[in-house]
Amino acid sequence: MTADRFTQSLQDFFALEHIVPAGRGALGIYAILKAWGGSGSVALQASVCHDVIVAVLMSGRQPFFCDVDPETGLTPATEWQRAAAAGAEAAIVIHLYGNFADATTARAVFKGKLVINDAAQALGARSANLLAGTDGDVGIISFGKTKHIEVGGAALLFRDATLAKACRDVLLDTSPSRLTEIIDINARFRTRFNAARDQLVANGDHYGFAGLLEGYAPALRIAWQPQWGEAISNALQNYPSRLAQRQVKAIHWHKAIEGTDLLPVG
Repeated sequence: MTADRFTQSLQDFFALEHIVPAGRGALGIYAILKAWGGSGSVALQASVCHDVIVAVLMSGRQPFFCDVDPETGLTPATEWQRAAAAGAEAAIVIHLYGNFADATTARAVFKGKLVINDAAQALGARSANLLAGTDGDVGIISFGKTKHIEVGGAALLFRDATLAKACRDVLLDTSPSRLTEIIDINARFRTRFNAARDQLVANGDHYGFAGLLEGYAPALRIAWQPQWGEAISNALQNYPSRLAQRQVKAIHWHKAIEGTDLLPVG
């Protein structure tokens, strides 16, 4: 497997020229924010996972949480505007639940600033003429657990060669954590999270969540493994057919819950 084949497969799939591999998507977010510079807060939807929050904190910035539309799971334009008015200098548009998240509004609100487009849980989702992960200053495609392709690693997609190089340099300067350390951090987090959630359900006490992310950052420092490139390239070749199968399953799911009190997101 050559790096050229990995790069070419992603260039062909996403029609973007500059590809930077990363050990995981959240580490890529950290590297992008460090490479871009600045110090303002980062706007992102409140339904985001904790890894993204830690990546923002690692970069020296603070997250600014935007509310989401409960029917679509997406961020309304008014929330992007509220974040920008409060001083946010970057935004992360995240495609969740298989839904395409239109980044057009975020790009207009944060014009001249940084917009990261994270395909997250919607690899292959598209609007009339845009593919998830491509409508931003940087795109992120994750291939870890719970994603559509679960072989490991992530890819950062750039139009600008200078920003791509700066991001690559940040990743090269980031020392990876030991696997045993990463496993221990994740286990401690899960134990504390479950205890905090149980406490919240039992008596409404949310204080168990305080400090939950302290010491978590080393878990993001995962080194890129060359074998992931070959696995990703192979998986992308077969992905269109898998995507079609997922769409059929989604239609069946929608039909199965008709007439119940369940509502699909989007």
